[in-house]
Amino acid sequence: MYYLCKNKTTGMKIEKLNGTNKRLYQLIAPLAMNSTVVKQNGGVPITTSGSHTWYVAIEKKKVVGFLSLVGGSIRHDYHNDAKVFDQLLRNLMSDNPGLTLRYVSSSSEMPIVEQLGFVVEKTSKNYFYVKYEQKKGL
Repeated sequence: MYYLCKNKTTGMKIEKLNGTNKRLYQLIAPLAMNSTVVKQNGGVPITTSGSHTWYVAIEKKKVVGFLSLVGGSIRHDYHNDAKVFDQLLRNLMSDNPGLTLRYVSSSSEMPIVEQLGFVVEKTSKNYFYVKYEQKKGL
């Protein structure tokens, strides 16, 4: 575990954790077992493995968002604030330079995702399948 950043204005910090880290379970379990969060996640259970890397946003000792990354696929996102999502995604991207990233985005997340350089590969009824490739020479 280590901190990627701490926002001095809001006090929010982002922790990077391996998918089997005991602290991850302590932080995520209350949300993973919350029916509202499960519903917000489309009913998909929140799972992890040693291959996952988690980015967890904490503000005032409370988890306010998270993203997990496995390979180049961003999974298991939770946030109720666009600023939290933006900060999580920016940290994940800067921590993985050169890695092609894929994400399934909701329409409410698309302004942030597009602003950060993701492009739509395909769409479905409720989601956008997006991809981010590091530009050569950066």
